[in-house]
Amino acid sequence: MNIIGDWKVKKVLSFGEDGMKYIPIEDAVAKDPENSQMAANMILRFADDGKYYTMCAIPDGADIEEVREHVSKNGGAIIDDRYFADKPKEWKEIDGVVKYDSGEHGTIFDQPVDPWKEFSFDEEGLLTFMTMFKFEKVEE
Repeated sequence: MNIIGDWKVKKVLSFGEDGMKYIPIEDAVAKDPENSQMAANMILRFADDGKYYTMCAIPDGADIEEVREHVSKNGGAIIDDRYFADKPKEWKEIDGVVKYDSGEHGTIFDQPVDPWKEFSFDEEGLLTFMTMFKFEKVEE
C-alpha cells in the first residue's frame, strides 16, 4: 500500500442505541455539527521523509497570524495557509506493514514497550486512526 499523500476522514465511531459502529462523517456532522465539523475537516498527510501530520482546517474568518503564532508556540505548523498541524510524527513501512511512533516508552512487566504501533486497514482500505476515525486516501 502506498500511504504517501493525504487521507481524509470517511467514517467516525458513533455511540448509539444499537451500540458502537462507524458511520459516514456526513451523518455525524448532520447529527452533531458542533462536535463533528472539525473531524470532517481533518487530514492525515504522510510525507515521503517518514513524517506524518495531523492537520485541521483553519476556520473561516480566523486571524491567520494569530493562529500561526499559537501553533508555532506549540511546535506545530501552518500548512498551505489552510491547515494547522501538530508536531510531525514518524512513520515507517517494514515488509509491507505501516507503523507509527506512538511515543509510548517504558516497560510492562520488566519488558520494554515497543513504541512502533501498526496502522490498521479495513476491508475497504480505510486507515483506522486513534480508533475513532477511518480515513480514505485522497485521489490526486
